[in-house]
Amino acid sequence: MAQQYLARVELHYATDQDYDRLHDHMAGVGFGRSIWLNGMGEHWLPTGTYVTSSEKPLQGVFADAQQAANRTGKTNELIVAVAPGTLSGGLKKK
Repeated sequence: MAQQYLARVELHYATDQDYDRLHDHMAGVGFGRSIWLNGMGEHWLPTGTYVTSSEKPLQGVFADAQQAANRTGKTNELIVAVAPGTLSGGLKKK
C-alpha cells in the first residue's frame, strides 16, 4: 500500500531559477508542490516543500529527493518524513 511522504528542501545561496530547477527535478521523481485540503480544494505548499505517494520505503523516497536536490548543483538541506496526517494553515489556493 502506498504511503504519503512530505519532503522539505532548502537550497543554499539559491536563486529563483535554482528553485525552478529543483521543482522540475522533484517532479521528475514523483513529488508534487500542492496538496488537496478536505473541502477547501488544492493549495500550494511553501517553496521547497513537496509531497508524494509511494510504495517505496522511506529510505528510497529520501534517495529520490536527495538525487533531485543534488541535481541543482547547490548545497542543500533535506528532510523527508512519513505524512499519515497533515494540518496546515495559510496556504495559498492553487
